[in-house]
Amino acid sequence: MNASIHKDFDRERFSKHFVYESYDDETQLFFNRGSIGFVLLAWPLVGASVSAQNEIAEFLKSDENLPAESSLQVLMIGSNNIENFLSNWQSYRKGEIFIELANKRTEFLRDQAQKVGSIKDIVLLISVTIPNLNANIDDMIRRRDALKDTFRSIGLSTENVNAQQLLKFLRVIFGWPEEEHSNINQYEILSEQILSGDFSLFENDDCVNVNDDQIFISLEARKRPAEWKLSAMDLFLGNEMRRDEYIKSNF
Repeated sequence: MNASIHKDFDRERFSKHFVYESYDDETQLFFNRGSIGFVLLAWPLVGASVSAQNEIAEFLKSDENLPAESSLQVLMIGSNNIENFLSNWQSYRKGEIFIELANKRTEFLRDQAQKVGSIKDIVLLISVTIPNLNANIDDMIRRRDALKDTFRSIGLSTENVNAQQLLKFLRVIFGWPEEEHSNINQYEILSEQILSGDFSLFENDDCVNVNDDQIFISLEARKRPAEWKLSAMDLFLGNEMRRDEYIKSNF
């Protein structure tokens, strides 16, 4: 007689889908499973010109910047966790009247972020990986500096992301509250530290449930325009001035 095994025992470890293994503080480079790379943090531009688009294109076309099979990924993260901004702003208010006004304003902004969804902390994570663990370290640093210079030329400021910062963003994506994050264990592979010990997900027909109180959905455009222009970006992302268009949830 064949014993029936509960489906929970047939689960796979989610960490195997993350490539990050170690991080070097001196060079600020990540050494991944079969690749080496770096991650930059940036904040979205309000607008950009065609010349800015051309600047980025020139960087991407260069084999010295991106050798064959290299990867450049851009991830935009929108989070309703704005507490650090509110507490920092509030700490500079002195005097009874100004403190009370600051309390009311932060309460309003917190409500807009947590309940209405109209305010978010939005950042860009830009990662570049080269599929060669033996890649020259100096060349990797040069590529990073060249990319940062390219972004700077179009008005986009960037900064290097270390292991602690990267795990913070990835953990938040998967529903791990920032105030509960543990410190990085330098003796453990990074990919094993991204998710909390009690993390679990359940796949349904139309969504994925995470820890019973959060769901993930993934959307893809069915029809793509024949041509595109920068001025049409608000039609793609939604206009925050129109209540039925902005994204209320974290993304």
